[in-house]
Amino acid sequence: MEKRIREVILIDDDHVLNKVNTWIFRKLGFSHEITSLGNGDEALLYVSEIYNSIKISTKQEKHILILLDLNMPIMTGWEFIEKFKSFDESFKNLFKIIILTSSYNPDDIELSNQYEEIVGFENKPLSLEGLKVIMERYF
Repeated sequence: MEKRIREVILIDDDHVLNKVNTWIFRKLGFSHEITSLGNGDEALLYVSEIYNSIKISTKQEKHILILLDLNMPIMTGWEFIEKFKSFDESFKNLFKIIILTSSYNPDDIELSNQYEEIVGFENKPLSLEGLKVIMERYF
């Protein structure tokens, strides 16, 4: 399968789930560069490093996919999104952020729709079939 994602960033405090999701992405071959981070604060630091580095061209065709959990210690997914909004538009356009959560709260779905930075809302756990659906729906 052709790689369509430059990198996948998994932001979730469940390290076992991050390992499973890493395996799923590798199995389907969508991206070989996969980074797992345990909370929004680590993720914000990582994204800031990307922003400050020269390793990404704003003219690249492949996106960076972020799968973002909502309920995490230190910095929640919502807090991460609020801080992510401060990056400039051309940089933010390199990313596709999908909420991947165990929440079925309609308020979370409604709130996610209010952020232009968020392209989708999916429920855990991710499966091989679920990832295929995500890739078809968002890429």
